[in-house]
Amino acid sequence: MSALQDECVGGFVWQWNNNPGSCMNALADVASGNDEALWELSKGQKHNPHAQEIYSIGYKTFGSDQFWRMLIAAPNNPSDFGAAKFNLDWQWANNASSISDAAQSWAKNDYFGAVFLVLLGQRHNTGVMNLYRACITADSAQFFKIVQSYVAP
Repeated sequence: MSALQDECVGGFVWQWNNNPGSCMNALADVASGNDEALWELSKGQKHNPHAQEIYSIGYKTFGSDQFWRMLIAAPNNPSDFGAAKFNLDWQWANNASSISDAAQSWAKNDYFGAVFLVLLGQRHNTGVMNLYRACITADSAQFFKIVQSYVAP
């Protein structure tokens, strides 16, 4: 990893743990094609101009797709598909639309939309969002195969 990538990822990890709403707002913008996603992400570091500058440089250096994938891939814990399935069971029982909508986005090859929607159903639980992101980073096809199993006929 480059020094710039390390700095971006360090900021992302802090932000997911301390201000996940700003990460989710940015992902929502990415998923909907709104060009204000970087601004939304930077708002989560409003008291840290250095992080804002690093994000801007990172976005320009890595490009949109890689930059947002780096945001998603900045987990604090290892992947555990069994634990993810356990939490998806809870999510299906309590917020089924977040899973069915994510499965639908995944089926349409809308990676960012699928990630945003499955995380949206756990926005109240940073630990589970970190777990899901770790699984998505390790093997997004396996993770979304589990997600799709809830809505498969």
